[in-house]
Amino acid sequence: MGIETDPDRWLSERETAALLGLGVGTVRRYRRAGIGPAWPRLGTRLVRYRRADVIAWARAQSANHQDVA
Repeated sequence: MGIETDPDRWLSERETAALLGLGVGTVRRYRRAGIGPAWPRLGTRLVRYRRADVIAWARAQSANHQDVA
C-alpha cells in the first residue's frame, strides 16, 4: 500500500486541505468550529488528521448534501 493510499497515514493540515480541495484556513476554521474531520493534537501544537477519517468525513458531507437536495 502506497503512502498516498494508506488509510492510517497521518496528514498535515496542508495535506488534508489538498485532499479535500480546501484552503488550509478553511480546514482550521472547520476544526475550531468542531465541524471538520476528527483530529488529535500530538504534543502541544502539532495537529494531524488520519487519512481514513478525512475521507469518511468528506463522504458524510457529500451524503448530507444529497439528503438536502
